[in-house]
Amino acid sequence: MWSYNAIDHIQPLSIGTGTSAHKKDKCWIPILPLGCLIARASVKRNGELRLIGKDQYGHEILMEMHKKYGGTSKGTTPMDLFLVALGGCAGLDIVTMLKARRQLLTSYEVKINGIRRKEQPKL
Repeated sequence: MWSYNAIDHIQPLSIGTGTSAHKKDKCWIPILPLGCLIARASVKRNGELRLIGKDQYGHEILMEMHKKYGGTSKGTTPMDLFLVALGGCAGLDIVTMLKARRQLLTSYEVKINGIRRKEQPKL
């Protein structure tokens, strides 16, 4: 089983305006293996059991609790969204690799099953 703790990789990064005449500020940014920065997103509460997620490009997605826990079924649950994102990452990588190898692709589907833990946190 593979695990990654981003907290172990947080390092100070100097950020400036590009000229040496300006003062540089220290900013804490997580540095992942290979030195790549992760994408940015935000999540804001928008109702009792509803959240709005927003990516770095301004795309929004509605998230809420499952209907059996008080949700309204107007948005996806965060766990379902996680599985969709995982499938999207894997799917686009595979499609890109097949295209680079000039393979004919007529259809493609990723199916993902998730199993929740019984103890907290129920990830």
